[in-house]
Amino acid sequence: LDKERICPINMERRISGIYEDIKGELSAEGSAVFTDTIGLLGKINEGAGAENRNGSLKESDRYEADRALHDIYRYMHGKLIRLNWNDEMIAPHERYTANVSALERALRSMEEGSAEDAAEALCEVDFNYYAKYFSRETYRFYEEQGTKRVKPSWGAGLVDNGNEDMFDVIRALMDGVCGEAEKTAVAQAVERQKQYLKEAVAAEIDAVKEIGKMSGSLAERL
Repeated sequence: LDKERICPINMERRISGIYEDIKGELSAEGSAVFTDTIGLLGKINEGAGAENRNGSLKESDRYEADRALHDIYRYMHGKLIRLNWNDEMIAPHERYTANVSALERALRSMEEGSAEDAAEALCEVDFNYYAKYFSRETYRFYEEQGTKRVKPSWGAGLVDNGNEDMFDVIRALMDGVCGEAEKTAVAQAVERQKQYLKEAVAAEIDAVKEIGKMSGSLAERL
């Protein structure tokens, strides 16, 4: 890669993946933000490829274009990459989509009287797989490792909105208790996660709009 005049960075792939995942939730304006930006990133890929093959830019222009591309990448990385509680890199909305799905499955199982299935579904939410096997104290200790005692290393701050704590509900379900208190707690968690999802999608649209602005300027130079 060091031999390339402009380092090839395919950001089009990540933003296209986010778009495919959420386009059913987007307005026409939101869809246009994504498609316009994806188009510009495609032009940048083509321009960078042509420059690496032909080397037609002056050295100062090549340097500025390469730096601008890295600036776009850094911005994208900061805005469109997060971690889930398994330290997997995901788009910001993905964690909440998964949580809503698991919580709604749990709620359906609770309505059907299947406490065991509900507990299994809740274990898929954020950090709650620990709830089935460890004490409240151990659960809280490791939860706070990712929220209150985050080490100053890569990944710090990439888990947004803490952990959706379902420990008490899971333990109640494991004991066969599936009452109104447990159902209410899960229903409230569904609404919280839906709100987080709405906020994450709105932030993604804003980030992609800014990436579009940055990309338009670079596309004109390549």
